[in-house]
Amino acid sequence: MAVTGAHRGGRQARAGDGIRLDYAIATDGAGRADRNADLAVTALHLPGAAGAGRVERLTVEVSYDDGRQWHRLDLRHGRYALEAPRGTAFVSLRASARDTEG
Repeated sequence: MAVTGAHRGGRQARAGDGIRLDYAIATDGAGRADRNADLAVTALHLPGAAGAGRVERLTVEVSYDDGRQWHRLDLRHGRYALEAPRGTAFVSLRASARDTEG
């Protein structure tokens, strides 16, 4: 299963937003992840972000059908668990973060 980023239905982060999202997932040499792999998503403020508050809300959603349906993932033990149906060829990710300053 290949992992791709998606912005359909959402807004792509801009430099002025001040929050960067980092993703990590174990893949094989061909870039494929296990269908039940753990996904780590970390929200960080960009260096020098003016008026940055504390990151308090991170939402992660996945789609296994090219964005027709989105499923919110729950945080478990510091990671999000993918639960892709058998035969899934790819997963699209959609994530957002907010800090205490909005």
